[in-house]
Amino acid sequence: MKSTCKILISLLVLLTVVFVSSVGATNNDNFSVWDTSSFLAAFENKEDNLKNLEEEYKINSQIAEKQKLEYQFKELTNLTEQAKKLDNEFVIQSTSGTWWRLHGNSHGHGGSGIGYSESQWDNMNTLRIGSRAELGGNFWANGTGWVWFTPSQSGMYDLNVLYTLKGRNIAGDFATYLEVYNSDTGTLHQQTLLRNSNSYFDYEQYNQSKTFYLQANNSYALRFKGEANASTLGGVAMSDFTSREFDGQRRHIYVERISINKLY
Repeated sequence: MKSTCKILISLLVLLTVVFVSSVGATNNDNFSVWDTSSFLAAFENKEDNLKNLEEEYKINSQIAEKQKLEYQFKELTNLTEQAKKLDNEFVIQSTSGTWWRLHGNSHGHGGSGIGYSESQWDNMNTLRIGSRAELGGNFWANGTGWVWFTPSQSGMYDLNVLYTLKGRNIAGDFATYLEVYNSDTGTLHQQTLLRNSNSYFDYEQYNQSKTFYLQANNSYALRFKGEANASTLGGVAMSDFTSREFDGQRRHIYVERISINKLY
């Protein structure tokens, strides 16, 4: 009976794929393979034995968190080394600036248990990240892009980013952040812009700002960060800003502009 149900739901998913493919050009809520495979897995997992997953979930979560901390340490260490070799074009001292192209970027992903994650920059401004987890799994993916800035005066600065989201969350944990990293002191300050667990983003544009204190003559990386995490004790969780939808559009995060201006 169970295998018969799985066959029927597989056929239903296939029909959904065919239908969405045929109308995707006019449908504002397009699906991708990640979506349909998550629907199928959620159905299958409801019939599986979900007992004794608590310990496995705890272990996988600890592994994933350790991976993220190790990645961040390595990434910031590399960033500090980059700051020592900056070209003169990146060391302009000012109290304001606007950049339409990022100076650098990084990305990482990982996880443990049943699931998958991926991350990459298609170009200097387009980030693709995604994570999917099942039955005690914990997976993560993130990407960070930055510009270099050296303030000529100490004070409070307004840091602004303009970016666009194309993707979907199904019980996932998606977030965007603004960060300032002082390469002279090795300190990182982060503020959350957006957090979401269940939504479809169809080229949604955000123009958001946060305030940071900057020290004069220190070298800063002004950073935008996207993070797509997925973890679940039972069932399926997904945060997808990377897969291709059935109408051919690719999910992604596009960082259009970063700007900064001294307030006082």
